[in-house]
Amino acid sequence: MDGIGTTKLLDANPGLIPQVCSEIESEFFLKGYDICVSPYGRIGKEISITRYGEFRRLFGNMTAFKIWLIPDEDKILLKTSVGLYGKKDVPTIWSTYFMPLTRRLVRQCKLNEKALAIATSAIHEYKVTNELI
Repeated sequence: MDGIGTTKLLDANPGLIPQVCSEIESEFFLKGYDICVSPYGRIGKEISITRYGEFRRLFGNMTAFKIWLIPDEDKILLKTSVGLYGKKDVPTIWSTYFMPLTRRLVRQCKLNEKALAIATSAIHEYKVTNELI
């Protein structure tokens, strides 16, 4: 999936990936998004987020927001991407050669910041609750 995204290394034990994933899943679900969580490697998670009317077909491709939580030694690597994936319609010559960056796609990039804030908050909350700070 090519698109606009963020990569951030979070100072947390990879064992927290399920809790962070759950927190991200609930926050976006409460906002009306459709969530699909898949395993990524042994303990990593891939979260796909869509919502009717916001992530649309764009010139033969589907737009979506994806989040990956990947173990990286003793930390968690959080990667996000808003972009295009999969051919959903036959693209036209116009879409192939003149695909503009739309305002809608740029607005969706704000979800990167939201996902990072949720993950950071979930980790901080866990550390405070378990007195790990």
